[in-house]
Amino acid sequence: MRTGFAAKTLGELDCVAHGEPHPARKDVRGARLLLGALPVRELKIDQIFIRDMSITPPDRFVEAMVTLARALGLQVVAEGVESESQRATLAAMGCDAFQGYLI
Repeated sequence: MRTGFAAKTLGELDCVAHGEPHPARKDVRGARLLLGALPVRELKIDQIFIRDMSITPPDRFVEAMVTLARALGLQVVAEGVESESQRATLAAMGCDAFQGYLI
């Protein structure tokens, strides 16, 4: 298992998330280019976020995740969709696909 590579990559991603240059890089731009080069096509939102959508802050958090994914050109999949109201809310936010008991 390549845990060293995974730890290094996660460290670089953490720097990007916090807007800090990685110690091995001169600026944040290099780390952002690394993030953009990752072969990611979709963002899957875990069911724990979907389950708690009726609470206002998690609902806004889910919407922020969808907005960010869309801005990055990613497909958005919501996991754990169990009610029509969840599906409708997620569809209005811009989710592309749904997984769960409702589907």
